[in-house]
Amino acid sequence: MKHKKSIEQRVRGWIPEDQNALNLGRIAARVASRKRRLVIVIGASAVFVVGALLLLSFIMMSLNPIVPTDVKIYDTVNGNKDLLLNISGVVGAGIARNSTDNHIVGIAVYIANNATDTQDVPKTLGDFTVIIKSIDEASQLEKEQVIIRKENTQ
Repeated sequence: MKHKKSIEQRVRGWIPEDQNALNLGRIAARVASRKRRLVIVIGASAVFVVGALLLLSFIMMSLNPIVPTDVKIYDTVNGNKDLLLNISGVVGAGIARNSTDNHIVGIAVYIANNATDTQDVPKTLGDFTVIIKSIDEASQLEKEQVIIRKENTQ
């Protein structure tokens, strides 16, 4: 019997006792804790990136807002209403469009048929090219979409 105890004590030196044995529950808790930390770090990083993109887009929109071309032309024509309507022969102004594909090409300034002196009409207004057209050459749709006009004309 002494011999058996002596062997057990020698073996116990390299085999862990039950109290010191690795516990699967503790190992699982450590792994779960690491996974939880990883999920939290990835989630916080994603929230940070999305927030930074939203902040950047807000700043960019406030510094350089995206405004459609037709709105810019409308604002430019209304801002220069007095200048344009005080030129002799000018009866109105609107948006000039390409006849083939209907793209905006500039500002159309409509003049009366008997107007011969068009040198007072500016070549550009704001960022847009001014295209001079006779009011009789304008289509019915163009006449309806004139932005500004003199009151005494049709």
